[in-house]
Amino acid sequence: MRTDKITLTAGQQAALEAVRSGRNVFITGGGGVGKSYITKRIIGELKAEEKEVMVCASTGLAATLIGGVTCHRAFRIPLDFVWECRPDPPQEVRKADAVIIDEVSMLRMDVFDYIVQCIEAVSHPIQLIVVGDFFQLPPVLASKKTGKDPRTTDEKTLLSDHYGFDVGQGYAFLAPGWARCNFVMCELTEVLRQSDKEMIAALNKVRIGDWSGLDYFRQHSRQEKFAPEDGATCLCGNNKSAATINLAAVDRLSGYSETYYAEVDGIVKASDKPVPDEIKLKVGTLVIMAQNSEKYVNGSYATVRELHEWGVTVEIRDTGELVDVAPTNWPINRYVVKPSGKKGKKKIELEQIGNYRQLPLKPAYAITIHKSQGQTFDKVILSIGPHGKKGKYPRLSIFAYGQLYVALSRVRSIDGLYIEGDLGSVKLLAAPEVQRFYGIDTSNFPSGPTPTPEPTEEQTATEPKTRTRKKATGTRKTAVKKTTVKSKTTGTGTGTRTRKTATTSRKRSTAAGKTAAKKATGQKSTARKTTPKTSSRTTGKDTEMGRKTAAPVRVGAAPAVESRVNDGLVPIHCTANTVNRVWDFASRLTPECQRDGLDIRVPVDYQERVERAEKILRGVWES
Repeated sequence: MRTDKITLTAGQQAALEAVRSGRNVFITGGGGVGKSYITKRIIGELKAEEKEVMVCASTGLAATLIGGVTCHRAFRIPLDFVWECRPDPPQEVRKADAVIIDEVSMLRMDVFDYIVQCIEAVSHPIQLIVVGDFFQLPPVLASKKTGKDPRTTDEKTLLSDHYGFDVGQGYAFLAPGWARCNFVMCELTEVLRQSDKEMIAALNKVRIGDWSGLDYFRQHSRQEKFAPEDGATCLCGNNKSAATINLAAVDRLSGYSETYYAEVDGIVKASDKPVPDEIKLKVGTLVIMAQNSEKYVNGSYATVRELHEWGVTVEIRDTGELVDVAPTNWPINRYVVKPSGKKGKKKIELEQIGNYRQLPLKPAYAITIHKSQGQTFDKVILSIGPHGKKGKYPRLSIFAYGQLYVALSRVRSIDGLYIEGDLGSVKLLAAPEVQRFYGIDTSNFPSGPTPTPEPTEEQTATEPKTRTRKKATGTRKTAVKKTTVKSKTTGTGTGTRTRKTATTSRKRSTAAGKTAAKKATGQKSTARKTTPKTSSRTTGKDTEMGRKTAAPVRVGAAPAVESRVNDGLVPIHCTANTVNRVWDFASRLTPECQRDGLDIRVPVDYQERVERAEKILRGVWES
């Protein structure tokens, strides 16, 4: 007999019953409808029934919040040319009874196809439960744009070429595997985050692409800027803007500063890190907590009251309680199969492969819209733009479908929202393919602004270029970080005090700085040379130092590939920048390939595909 501790909404109850039926389920709905809660409820119920459950998400942050791993790590998905690779279900997938994927809207169609094919290759049925809202942030597709790096792989064009139609944003529901899953769709509609019915109605209009929904936010959002002491969070379009705002806000505070450094052990990707590697704080810094505890929850606001060598003391805004906060550990896991102790049977368990240790907080003055997905704020400054260089093509913070809806739906009430910029400059609301997928009738929607086309080569060539001269001081980045400590005997004096708490990167930076200085003056470097260790291919991305080569790197123009076949294998010459990724691709195609320095030797049947991959990675292949 099941007992529900918390009353579920009608949509949540329907989703739970659909999962109990054993069918594949797609749980969707707008922001603040309780998707995360019902997902955790489902995970707990499946595990209580002693089912082997794999929990994963499209992003590292989402995986951390749900207590799982990324899809790429769980299914061993390659980073490049996923649609060209043969799905090979890992042992953990073969033992699973159910797979749960959170934030499926940010999962590319080729990646979703790979996952479905892995599940289909398993001998027993696996229940697939996906959660997300396709009206929110879309997958990331790299594309070539005028004036950008020509080596960038145009993934949208390649995907469209592979599937035989324009893939648009590359949403998972466009993948052939989506239809084969035959999902039961459960859409949650009861909003729990906001209570104002008028705001909820306007948010839903923006979500489905009805431009008339913006009128409510123009008329009712806060007209007066927040004061610095109000503790509002600025939502930005990119990491650089958020970091700049946070650093400037901390620097404006009086008093000395402490910089706390993260400690990284094992395999830890950038996407696995819930907080920055370096956190600069002063007394009075507004922070947001990044972990649950007995004294606060993930997303609670607090103010730094004391700085210590071991951590900080903060005052939680909601309770006014002073809490000591020390660095905490975030284990980085992967799924493995281990004996269960029941007559030789095996079970799936999480195995730790890395650890990230840092203070469980970060400055709360600014955050990117992408990282805000799934979070709730009391006071928000939405920075729309335009930002960046002045010119014919200014850069906006809102540059993707669903991004504006995600930003607007993060705040609890309209009184806590201040919009910095013109909503009329926003060109994108909802993707047309998503509107069709959800069956939205757009015939009565007012037409929105026409999206600004990308500049052509002629426009870029004729556009005047401005040259900015940097000052000689204050602009050069050095490898040596100087630690300055100023006395705080005056009580209110200003200064900086940087203290290393976890890593030894300062020593390495200092050694690198000395080596660079000696090279610049023509002196022979005496810095100790270290031989990089060979790393196993578990991080999903190799570097030149992470893999040994059988021959030294040859410098110069790449020689022409010989047409003759040696021992049934054709040599394909790569550059130092592409050899690791081409080897990763080729080794997944066939186990018969070999590597010899910058040459990848493959059977003749795979020659064309591998050569094509190498050319794409070098940016010289034209579709």
